[in-house]
Amino acid sequence: DNIVGKIFVPMPPSNVTFSTDGTTMLMYILTATSYNYLSKIDMATFAIVAQIPMPKTILTNGFVLTPDNRYALSTSAWSSDPVNSLTIVDVQTMQMVAQGPVGRTPVSVALSSDGTRAFVANYASSSVSVIDLSLRAVVAELVLPGHPYRVRSSVGGGSVWALCDSNDGLAVIDAGSLLSTAMVALPGITVPKNDIVFRGDKRLAVATATVG
Repeated sequence: DNIVGKIFVPMPPSNVTFSTDGTTMLMYILTATSYNYLSKIDMATFAIVAQIPMPKTILTNGFVLTPDNRYALSTSAWSSDPVNSLTIVDVQTMQMVAQGPVGRTPVSVALSSDGTRAFVANYASSSVSVIDLSLRAVVAELVLPGHPYRVRSSVGGGSVWALCDSNDGLAVIDAGSLLSTAMVALPGITVPKNDIVFRGDKRLAVATATVG
């Protein structure tokens, strides 16, 4: 493989995602100023075509693009306003269209398979906030036995899985009833060195770091 282009940004990006057709990349950039930035990049020219300021956040933030490529969702948690929030950006206009409160220290976000709901993992409050994206409001707050650090939707969207570090396990949430249905034990989870991803065959891959 060859390097076909480079994109220069002022500070290290914390997250990137691509449109489904691969023509656009969205990059979340951390800065040392009062704001971070969301950059929209044309993958044909590798040029930044639009950029907007985003709320300040801790190093780890959740960042996803809706299935129709229309909206980008990002979490933010900091010691100043707006704190503990989910921000929604219209990718076509690159304008912030909504921002609302979630639980304490939101660090990850996942979407339902149809893109109508967002699930936000709130590390400090040991919960997952469920947001109805048509209402742009929290419709449920699910308390978990551990501190969720990653949240992912299953293939097909029937369940949501949250990786928790305090009790070394995976919490399984029914996406329909919004009830926690199971807890899968995983030894030695150490944040932030862990992640989960669903493979195409519907199996769940878990990367963990152990202590000692």
